Amino acid sequence: MKFRHALILCWLVLTCPLTALADDIAIYGTQSVTIEPNVLIIFDTSGSMSETVEGSAPSDGVSDTYDPDTVYSGSHPSRAVYYKSGSRWKLYSNDVDDIGNDAIEATLLSVGYAEVTMRSGRRQWKTWMRIGNYRNFLERPVASDRTRLEIAQDVVKELLAETTGVRFGLMKLNSCDGGRLISSCGTDNSVISSKVDDLTANGGTPLAEALAEAGLYFAGKTGYFSHTSSNYVSPIEYSCQKNYVILFTDGEATCDESSLLYGTNKYMGKTIGDYDDDDRDLNADGSVHRYPSDDSYYGTTDFLDDVAMFLYNEDLVSSMGTGTSFAKQNVITHTIGFTLDHDLLNRAAIDGGGTYHTASRASDLKEAFQQIMSTIAEESSTFVAPVVPVNREYRTAEADSIYLAFFKPVQAGDWKGNLKKYTLSESGDVLDALGNNAVNTDGTMKENSRSLWTQASSDGADVLKGGAGERIQEQTSRNFYTYTGGSEKSLTNIANRFDASNSDLLDLGVTTDAITAVKEGVGGWPIGSIIHSEPVVVHYSTSSSVIYFGSNDGLFRAINDANGEELWAFVPPGQLDRLDRLSDNNYDYYVDGSPSVSYGSLMSGTTLFSPDTLLVGERRGGYRYYALDISSYSEPKWKYEVTTAGGEALGQTWGRPAYCRIKLSSTTDAKVFVMPGGYNQVKQEASSGVGTVPEMGRALFAVKASDGSFTGLKVNHGNFNKMTHSIVDLYTVDTDADGITTRVYAGDMAGQVFVVADDVLDTVRDGSRVVEAKAPDGTWAYRNRLFSCDSGKLFYAPVPAEVSGVETLYFGTGNRANPLGTESNRFYGVRNTLWDSDLTDSDLVNVTDESASYADVLKTKKGWYFNFPNTNEKVVSRALVNSGVVYFTTYTPTSESSSDSDADPCAGAGARGVGRLYAVSAFDGKAVTTWGGSTKSRSTELPGNLPIAKPIFNGTKIQVGPMNWDAAKDDRVDYFYWKQTR
Repeated sequence: MKFRHALILCWLVLTCPLTALADDIAIYGTQSVTIEPNVLIIFDTSGSMSETVEGSAPSDGVSDTYDPDTVYSGSHPSRAVYYKSGSRWKLYSNDVDDIGNDAIEATLLSVGYAEVTMRSGRRQWKTWMRIGNYRNFLERPVASDRTRLEIAQDVVKELLAETTGVRFGLMKLNSCDGGRLISSCGTDNSVISSKVDDLTANGGTPLAEALAEAGLYFAGKTGYFSHTSSNYVSPIEYSCQKNYVILFTDGEATCDESSLLYGTNKYMGKTIGDYDDDDRDLNADGSVHRYPSDDSYYGTTDFLDDVAMFLYNEDLVSSMGTGTSFAKQNVITHTIGFTLDHDLLNRAAIDGGGTYHTASRASDLKEAFQQIMSTIAEESSTFVAPVVPVNREYRTAEADSIYLAFFKPVQAGDWKGNLKKYTLSESGDVLDALGNNAVNTDGTMKENSRSLWTQASSDGADVLKGGAGERIQEQTSRNFYTYTGGSEKSLTNIANRFDASNSDLLDLGVTTDAITAVKEGVGGWPIGSIIHSEPVVVHYSTSSSVIYFGSNDGLFRAINDANGEELWAFVPPGQLDRLDRLSDNNYDYYVDGSPSVSYGSLMSGTTLFSPDTLLVGERRGGYRYYALDISSYSEPKWKYEVTTAGGEALGQTWGRPAYCRIKLSSTTDAKVFVMPGGYNQVKQEASSGVGTVPEMGRALFAVKASDGSFTGLKVNHGNFNKMTHSIVDLYTVDTDADGITTRVYAGDMAGQVFVVADDVLDTVRDGSRVVEAKAPDGTWAYRNRLFSCDSGKLFYAPVPAEVSGVETLYFGTGNRANPLGTESNRFYGVRNTLWDSDLTDSDLVNVTDESASYADVLKTKKGWYFNFPNTNEKVVSRALVNSGVVYFTTYTPTSESSSDSDADPCAGAGARGVGRLYAVSAFDGKAVTTWGGSTKSRSTELPGNLPIAKPIFNGTKIQVGPMNWDAAKDDRVDYFYWKQTR
């Protein structure tokens, strides 16, 4: 088996997990920089390594190298396939040919094992598979009685010979005196290999001491067991470089109790001791606890996991990366028990952020190293964080207020966020608390600006200053709620308190650690990133308003609009079993959907309607919508949840519910929320793997706002088989402005455009087709696939507008789930006469060339489209139509490479890629404005921190983030804009 082959498998054949930084956050803080990681191997050279590995006599001809052409005898069918579940191997298939993945089948047949992505329903996870023949091989005796040292030397030398792109180093156990560095990280592999040949077995097993010495080496400190006065030269060259230790041993720790491990402030000026608080290390009198005996040589101590946690948690080079996303330089520890399975090694790996493996012979020792190197290979691409961006998903809630969401990308784990309020002037300028312009000409926030809720002198774009985050930190008490599923609906009731004292909550499997993690926030900051959840402002009187939004810390919260203080924070029940993820090193989504609110009667003496029900989804955080009664902001109540699309499985709840009123019958109507079927992540982003790919999200449906029951608006693949792909956005319209919504428009992941209507009759009468208007009756019988794009996905619903007497739908293609993808996209204006179906690009006019005239040809065609001028450019917002002009935004990814060879590879230069605002004629897609210049152009570049943004009409201005432009007009267009009902 060759390590080179094993390492490449992860990238080319097997199914590495989806990157933690997927979706459109890939453009923020995700510039992939491959820096060779430091990997220090701590080689056990204790006396027990001279012992032989039990095996058969050499004369029986059994080799300890796996030969896929040999059928090994044993208890497992040779072609059966097993997968690892926890610590056990379970049968997956009786024959390798039934896997359903040619690449994985080939790997199993040639190598014996493979790393795979398993799927089951909506879940997918990473594990390992073995073929039965390989399992039989592993369970046979080895060919010869080689020593453990000889086996380990051969495996490590093969690793060194076959692995590139890693800065290996070597340390050995130094008898009973810690560890001794033999080769620095970055030494030529052939030189390290010769040093491995020179190793001999003698002495004890001071594992914690050796790992502590390794930490001093990585930190560039004076060695403790090297017995020299000079400092090590740290191998850490860059702040975002990854650093690892692979510690393998055949025995328990012995003579492993130097005072360096527990002395007060003795290790890098700090104390290790019982660093992980497991009470295994020191006796009550402060002396070292040994087990099973009290002998200082043979007694085993328990400091290894403490040292591993220290090196993982602490910043070993404090002078590097200060003020950046890579301010902490730490070490990840992987452990291997060779002919040994010891809990201490497992705990050390867990506390050290690594993985634990066991091996009993050469073949599975190779496999253990391969699995570790596979993990390191996946992590070797560092994601570089740029300057802090302004969230591009915001909504101006008031005529004179604007709310901007900020988030801070970090190297690992969840991101911190904040919500800040500013004044919006009549001219569209964003003003701070002092009435000064808060935005620089390049779209960034001025450093000395102060948002409205902020108590400090200024907060600028600093995520960790000012805004709601600052106010929440200052609160002496907070209200945390959930819903535990009982009859008590009031969230303020003790049964729904999100607290460790709530036995109902603990009975649901929520751990006290998870509860603590939620309450403590992300790294001690009270708000997680606000990525896609658009805050909604709800008015309870002319002087009292509340802001509702979700964030990626497991919480949906209510904020007092007057001062930014948190009224309460709610953990949706579907998030309860995901809260343990808050403590891992991955970026996770939680409550990432945008809320919508239904309203009741008019408040006396005002023009405001009383709020009733709030409905919010989870976007990538889950597959549910949650409804709360918010008629009283201080007494929220649970109402219901939506878990199905009514005849179709509900996908990830990406769509913001559209609140409107529809007909239930010809004589009755109801207030409803209209929703798309949701995103099918497994299908749309599936990498090569095994298991079924579920169908979901192929639907448009509405539920009553009052109780969540389904209505006649329930269109899905089951009753309209042209809906073949998931739908994530929709647009509702009241065609005659009478308060009743009669049409829904949507696009799907296959580029198909659908029109569903309750005011259109499409039937056959006297042998002829008849399409005509009718009174809405709640049947929603008109269902039409109007158009199919030649290529591309529709993440944003078509927007209708009546132009020159004909309804036209405006939309563009682009994969927002993978903004860095390389595909060609277009923008469309397609006429909807209600007669046409299944139109394609060939039915339209290509108006890409602006120098030509298209007036005549447009009379005979069904609309127009143009290709984007920039390679890989894609639409990233819904269209906005006003005064005959169509506005939308696009994103174009840029190359990850840098032309500056001297540039710090860990430095982020800002959000990656270019955003553009388009303004084109609704008639023929031509340019209508000069953007303040001398010639007309379809688009203008957005500021560098707004590569993904959406336009909002603000009086005479088009607002994108904190920037604005004068609105344009196309006088050629006889334009009528229908009322959108959301």
